[in-house]
Formats: sequence, C-alpha cells, structure tokens
Amino acid sequence: MATPKGLKQFHRTLPNGDKVLIYSNQNHIMLQLRREVPTELNLLEPSFKVAVDLSPVDALLIASELFAAAALQMTGAPQTTTALPVIPADPLNQEEEQA
Repeated sequence: MATPKGLKQFHRTLPNGDKVLIYSNQNHIMLQLRREVPTELNLLEPSFKVAVDLSPVDALLIASELFAAAALQMTGAPQTTTALPVIPADPLNQEEEQA
C-alpha cells in the first residue's frame, strides 16, 4: 500500500503479523492499526484496519503512556503514578473557553 501523498510514514510489523502505522505531516498525526487473518487459517477471526486522527496533545499523552509501560516492562522497576495535568481540548484556544 502506498503512503498517502504529503505524509511521512512510520510502520512496524509485530511478531504476530499485526501492523502499526503512523502517518504525519505539519497538520495531521494519524495512527492506523491493521490485522489480517487469512480466511483459510481461521474463518471466524476478523481482519480489520482502523485509523484515528490524533491531536498533538493526544499523541503526546499516548506516547507517554506507552513509554512508561515499556520502561516498566524492560526495567522491572515499580511503576510510579503521577497525575497528568488537565489539558484543554484545544490549548491554543484557551481564551475562547474562558470567555
């Protein structure tokens, strides 16, 4: 499958064959998950492709959680919980929300 025009692509194929793709440019960050199961292997197992368009804030929060979970598994250190700051839906338009 070709990369959509004007977007940078990062992809990772997991050991079980599932794929994680990230498409991005100056205006968009899109996360796509894919699972393909051949019908002849398992008729009832669904195949799917789903994508979400993330805000920069959402992308950073998801990346932070993934980083913390991976670090915990790799180091075996006890997980510390820290309260994340409450971030408005659109931090650039705080004035509109306060009005």
